Amino acid sequence: MGSDLMLQRVTSFDLAQVEIMGELPPISFGSKTAIIDRLCSVVGFEYFLGSEPCTRIAYQYHHQDNEGDYVEFTLTGDPVTYIWIEDTDPEDFYPIMEALKDLAPFAILDSGEDTLINPEELDYAYDDWLQLQYDRS
Repeated sequence: MGSDLMLQRVTSFDLAQVEIMGELPPISFGSKTAIIDRLCSVVGFEYFLGSEPCTRIAYQYHHQDNEGDYVEFTLTGDPVTYIWIEDTDPEDFYPIMEALKDLAPFAILDSGEDTLINPEELDYAYDDWLQLQYDRS
């Protein structure tokens, strides 16, 4: 498995280092209610658990047969400023990035390595990631 990762909106990946590691306030994804409603309107996403200041949303890989693995996302803040996944790989952000693609660009922070990952340079394409998840389950 991977690391604990954080997805954040940025003005551009070139400026992500300054925006995320610097003293600049984070760019919001939107209100928690709006983001939850938006994600849960996409097949595969489900509201999982809510508590202040975090809310969890799950994405099930094989939503057609209601079986299979899922990835759990933690939405932080209201408005939502960070989306976390624990002990996983950066490609597992694909469902969120696809559902919120109009809010791009994004950057992924690997908290274990304290490094930034450009979502445009991930190891797998979105369709390949979906197939890999299907094959693993």
